[in-house]
Amino acid sequence: MTAEHHGLAAEWRRHLHQIPGTEFEVAEAADFVARTCTDLGWEVTTGIGGSGLVASLTRGTNSRTIALRADMDGLSIEERTGVPYASKNHGAMHACGHDGHMAMVLGAASALAKDIAFDGTVHLIFQPAEEPGTGAEAMIADGLFDRFPTDEVYGLHNIPGLPAGEIHTRPGPLMAAEDNFEIRITGRGGHASAPPQRRRPPSVPTRSTPPAGRSPPVRTSPPTPARSPPASHSSAPARSPKAVRPTAARHRCTAATSTSTTRSSAPESTSSPLSSPHACPKGTDHDHDNCHLDRQQP
Repeated sequence: MTAEHHGLAAEWRRHLHQIPGTEFEVAEAADFVARTCTDLGWEVTTGIGGSGLVASLTRGTNSRTIALRADMDGLSIEERTGVPYASKNHGAMHACGHDGHMAMVLGAASALAKDIAFDGTVHLIFQPAEEPGTGAEAMIADGLFDRFPTDEVYGLHNIPGLPAGEIHTRPGPLMAAEDNFEIRITGRGGHASAPPQRRRPPSVPTRSTPPAGRSPPVRTSPPTPARSPPASHSSAPARSPKAVRPTAARHRCTAATSTSTTRSSAPESTSSPLSSPHACPKGTDHDHDNCHLDRQQP
């Protein structure tokens, strides 16, 4: 890529950073990507798996086909960075770098459009809903690889802090699989002034779980079948007015694994105390059967 392509990619990244969407609601980014690819001479197909799209370019006679993939969705975060190109969309922010991923693939699109030497077909896959883990599945179910067969798919994830121009990889698993699960705790609510024997609030067992934003120790190396996977808690127990003891509380959690063996037992081996009935202490008059650990999404 030339300095011109780098400059365009930086400009595109800042524009995309200002128009984030979440999950499948990425119409602004998808429209911008589609228009840009069309202007560069690529053939664009939209509406794949909802808001996904593919841009294609063929040169020469070689039947070999590769694909470059980028995700488009941001996170449900209110941006407060103060940068000139901050998000214009309330409650959404590109805090995971997907704006950079789109810009990099658009930069490649710009370079390839001017390269008369390559021989074959390149598909650019722009995927929604990477964060909830459902976008790729939706595009594949909508015939992505039947309509755009490819020999290989290439993707990457930016890592802030790496020296510019370096690409890091290694043999074996590099990024973890993600499983989401929810711990639901039910009890008997009431007014905070009520005597303890008149209620069985869920607040006692939830004290045994890490608060939102805190998690069990996270390993810097991939977990092995002999190790329980790291887990993080992404939400606090349900909040109620200060004078009310709630009837239910929940924790939404994520387990990250890098082997199929570890992944298959992730919810059972997660180090949350609520994976054991002993999480509900004796003497609290709490029904142990009301501590639920539900696996929600592979």
